[in-house]
Amino acid sequence: MTILYIIQGFLGAGKTTYSKGLVQKTGAVRLNGDEWCDAHFPEEKLSKEWDTCFAEAIKTLWAEAEQLLANGKSVILDFGFWSRESRDYARAKANDLGVACELHYVFAPDEVLLERIGKRSGGIAESNVKNFTATKLYFEEPAADEQAILIKNY
Repeated sequence: MTILYIIQGFLGAGKTTYSKGLVQKTGAVRLNGDEWCDAHFPEEKLSKEWDTCFAEAIKTLWAEAEQLLANGKSVILDFGFWSRESRDYARAKANDLGVACELHYVFAPDEVLLERIGKRSGGIAESNVKNFTATKLYFEEPAADEQAILIKNY
């Protein structure tokens, strides 16, 4: 069965580590927005224009995911999926392609998240720590009707 795995979690939750393990377990192709950005943009541009860069990454990776899914290959989207709207979009895409969809919510308490992102280096990491509380306001936990698979990662 072809499955679209959508990986949700806040900064530092362990989404990428979890996703890499899911690749080993399922054989699915993992697509990661942060890694795509790092490979295609200089750090200075990422620091100044993160939202624009990440939007380009997501658009590009969605096109790749759709092609893979249409060809019967399961895909793990390691994008964060902070909003209900983004998760609904993914579920609709999966439905349109006739594939199953699973939401995996990687969770860790705020103190663990702050500790983890505090160990990262670079301007983006520093900004993430500095703006943690304000940024967290944009994160929407999954609602009960989303039937998320909860991954407690702490």
